[in-house]
Amino acid sequence: MRLGPGTVQASSVFPSFLTDVESSLRDLTQRRQAEITRIISDRNAQFFEAEADKLDGWADDLKIGLGYLRRYNSSADAHSLPLGIYGYR
Repeated sequence: MRLGPGTVQASSVFPSFLTDVESSLRDLTQRRQAEITRIISDRNAQFFEAEADKLDGWADDLKIGLGYLRRYNSSADAHSLPLGIYGYR
């Protein structure tokens, strides 16, 4: 692209400068993208751990509840079992 009579293109005056700037910007962009990806991965790992802990607690509560029901169902007085968290005898 000619800028006018007797002028030269900017890319022919500073080709190495523009190449260096472009290379630096590309490197900075890649580093920033990698950093953002790492931050997102760390945050997702924290959410995953919290949900896994909730599921572990739920499973433990269910095991306790099933053990409670099994204990009373095996006894001779199974019909006197109070309504529990499951709403049935």
